[in-house]
Amino acid sequence: MLLYPSLLPVFDTTGEAPEPLLAAAHALQNADVDGLHLDFMAPPTMPRSTFSTALPKMLRAGGITLPLDAHFMTPTDWFADMPLNLLNSLTFHPKSVISGQNVDNFLAFMKDKVRDTGLAFDVEENPNDFQTALSHPSCSRALIMTVQAGAGGQAFNPAMLHKIQEIKRINPTLQIMVDGGINAQTWPLAQAAGADAAVAGSALFKTPDFEHNVKILKSIE
Repeated sequence: MLLYPSLLPVFDTTGEAPEPLLAAAHALQNADVDGLHLDFMAPPTMPRSTFSTALPKMLRAGGITLPLDAHFMTPTDWFADMPLNLLNSLTFHPKSVISGQNVDNFLAFMKDKVRDTGLAFDVEENPNDFQTALSHPSCSRALIMTVQAGAGGQAFNPAMLHKIQEIKRINPTLQIMVDGGINAQTWPLAQAAGADAAVAGSALFKTPDFEHNVKILKSIE
C-alpha cells in the first residue's frame, strides 16, 4: 500500500507551535511512509481554517524531503499565495471551483504547476457528475472521503467505497486514495474495493510510536 499520514491530528491551527509538527513529520519520514498529506481548509468552502500557505515552505526548510500531497478544501483563488512548486501532488473539490471557472480548465491549469493533480470527493459529491474531468488528461488521481471533510477522528463509512468502482469505470488509470477513518480494520475494505493509497491520521497518532503504527498499516496485504 501507499501510505500518506495526515498531519491534521498533530497541528491544525495556522501559525501555532511548528516544533511539534516538524517533530512528527521527521518521525514519519523515518518510518518509511510514502509522503505527507496536507489538509488545507478555508472558508467559505469549509467552516474553519487549518494550515496556511506557509506550511510547505516550513516543512522543506525544516528538512522534510518526503513527497507532499495536498488536499485543498479552499476556494481556488486561494492558490495565488501557495508555493505550488514545493508540492508533489494535489487534489481539490469540484465544489470549490469558483463561479466562472470550469473544473476541466482548472485541472489543466494546476497540472502545469504540480505534476500529479486530481479531484477530491466529499460525502455529498458524486464522481459520476464529473466524468469529463476525471477522464481529462490532466487528471491523474482521485481522493475519496469516507467521512465529512473537516475534522479528524471520524468513523469510517464503507458506504462511500462504491465511488471507487465508479471512478475505475470512468478512468481505470487513476490512482485512488481513500481518506477518513482509515486503520488496520478499515484499510482492507478500501483496498478490496480498489483503492491504491490511504490517508491516515488518528490511527497513526494514537500513540507516540509512529513507526510501529506505520508498520502495522503497511504490513496489510
